[in-house]
Amino acid sequence: MKIKVKFVNRGIGMFRGGGEQFDLSIARELERIGCKVSFVAGKPLFRKVKYPVKEFPTRYLASPYLRDFSQKLAVMPFPLTLIG
Repeated sequence: MKIKVKFVNRGIGMFRGGGEQFDLSIARELERIGCKVSFVAGKPLFRKVKYPVKEFPTRYLASPYLRDFSQKLAVMPFPLTLIG
């Protein structure tokens, strides 16, 4: 019987930073030693998944992605900077 491992990473379908790469690396190693790996990932509300996880079964859930929006607000005058 294989051990089942499910990763939950909200950002992995929307961007690929260090945490997302780390999860993929760990998932590959777990699969290599015989685990059954799958992902639950976020996807933008109104767009397609920018970075699909092709190596593992993945379920995508709609999730707001406000990182770019909050970074644009960071250059605005106070008090809009508090929103980001």
